[in-house]
Amino acid sequence: MEILPIEIKWHICRFVKANPFGILAPLSLTSRDWYDATAPILYETLRVKFGDSVTLQKAVFELKEGRHIVCLWNYSEKPWHQSNMIYRSMELVHYGLPASENTFLKYCLKECLDPELWPYIPDFRHYQEENWQPLVSLIAHLEHLSELNFVVKNMYPPSLHQVLRQYHPECRLNIWTFQGVNLDTPILPRIQRPRAYENLDILCSSGLHTVAMDYFMDEAGRPWVHSDGILPIVCMTPSLKHLNIRGRSSHSVTLLKSVGKEYTATVKPGLAACLVSLSFTSPARCGPWEKTLLEMASFVDLSRLRSLDISIHSDPTLLMRAASILTSLERLFLTMDPWMVRTAGQSADDEDMIAAVQAFNPLKYLWLRGLQRSESLHRILIQHGGSLRGLAIEPWDTNHQNSMLSTRYKYPLLDSHDVTELSGSCPNLQELRLPIKRRGGRLCECDIYNAIGQFPQLHTLVINLGCYHWSNCLNSQNDWAASFRDTLINAATDEGLARGIWDLIVSKQSTQSLRHLRLVPFGAAVYSEEKSNAVWEVSRSFLVTRNTCTGQPPDVMEIGTEVWDLLGLSRGEIKGSEYWSSRAKKLAIWFLNHYSFSLRAQVAVFSGLHIPTEALNYRQKPSFPQ
Repeated sequence: MEILPIEIKWHICRFVKANPFGILAPLSLTSRDWYDATAPILYETLRVKFGDSVTLQKAVFELKEGRHIVCLWNYSEKPWHQSNMIYRSMELVHYGLPASENTFLKYCLKECLDPELWPYIPDFRHYQEENWQPLVSLIAHLEHLSELNFVVKNMYPPSLHQVLRQYHPECRLNIWTFQGVNLDTPILPRIQRPRAYENLDILCSSGLHTVAMDYFMDEAGRPWVHSDGILPIVCMTPSLKHLNIRGRSSHSVTLLKSVGKEYTATVKPGLAACLVSLSFTSPARCGPWEKTLLEMASFVDLSRLRSLDISIHSDPTLLMRAASILTSLERLFLTMDPWMVRTAGQSADDEDMIAAVQAFNPLKYLWLRGLQRSESLHRILIQHGGSLRGLAIEPWDTNHQNSMLSTRYKYPLLDSHDVTELSGSCPNLQELRLPIKRRGGRLCECDIYNAIGQFPQLHTLVINLGCYHWSNCLNSQNDWAASFRDTLINAATDEGLARGIWDLIVSKQSTQSLRHLRLVPFGAAVYSEEKSNAVWEVSRSFLVTRNTCTGQPPDVMEIGTEVWDLLGLSRGEIKGSEYWSSRAKKLAIWFLNHYSFSLRAQVAVFSGLHIPTEALNYRQKPSFPQ
């Protein structure tokens, strides 16, 4: 291979770019020629990770003073296994929003989708010292910088803005962390006061491609102060393509509209932004975004918007009106979260919300949160099913509504007939996310997996496995014990179960197009803390990937094992169990004796699905401890 022309080597490197550090990193060490061929790909992206000014200075110094970059990390190790880190954690690599991505379910394959694990994943932090000079110096010395992603929880600093415009005027700027463009300086933190006005200049600068900004509301009991004076200013930036707006709580500061109007008067009229994606991110019960969306149409062209992420709260008819404007929309991410529950009850979908989804032109990708009835889904697919390439039904946690435990999660209970009907309505579907309620591997559950195999073009599948078994009719401890036992059985997942579900699906798929299957158990949050911990500890998430070697079994990888390392726990140990009551300890001991965390029990074949023999015969096991 050494005699190959450099052009051929470049083509080889581009071909294996999907897994650069698994293949390209060792290849780069074989010779100088291969290093020259692989370096543009290996070091195409530089991630500067720091916690304070000392670590920032050290990172920049090592990069500038080193004669050659050999490798950013030891390619034989995982990137989060760094000896100089006091606390190890999951590597946080994803900061984009679903609506701003060019893919649909790709980020779901390896991301942590379980809210129970989110507290253990580090979030982006505020840089208290704000000494940006090392980073400014680094940017000034780079020969070519085409894109800068700012993911620090700070106001974007003017010093970075200045060096970027001076040395890399064509650089694309993505500000992913929320920027406070409020101007009520007495309430702002001291560190932000002198920058509020400058920040408007930065947010309107050329090169701004992505920005996240806060949408403020006034104090409780007074009318909301919309960002009417700020949004038009930001949307004057022609290069802006992705806008993310966040709602703040009632304690947020007030926008001074007069200053916004004053600033607008100083700005020369120009081309408005042509947004590609628009996302409304908010805590529960912030909005109403339907009104904001419609108002934005008065100062920015939304006719070419391709992707929208929004929650419907109060007036779906406004979204219907917006649908007539969003004529180019291809991707809709929609949360159905009505503030008022209609007379039909909590288990019914809002008819106006269903009609709002139907009002859009046929979509290519549809992501629904909070949908409850399979009948509603089928009605929506009459309009969109034939054009869909991707469909996601996300189980929606209604914790903020203090719902009954039996209705904690909103999602349609689909059976095999429903899935078969879906495959007929969506013949071109390639990516699918579905919630499925586990039923101990019984025939009705296996039939659902068989039905999923009827999607001929499906290549990416994410299944949220509902493991909780709850009823409002549990009248005794025995009833509760039996219910919780079923939950533990459904929650316990292992590699054999993951392979079994894969085998069932692909056995019915004539095209054998399935490439990726992600399994994500959910439902632990239904129970109290100690019981939730027990369910969480036995719930394991897996990614099954088709083996590139024909005839070989699929590759199975557990997702989220870094959290176990972070917590210092081994399989079979339940967090906080030393504080449990004696009865709770009996529950854990009973489960560990009968359903090991690795599920090494003898495997039986039940309708083609591999599940532990003990799970099939659990009713013959010793009674659940009282």
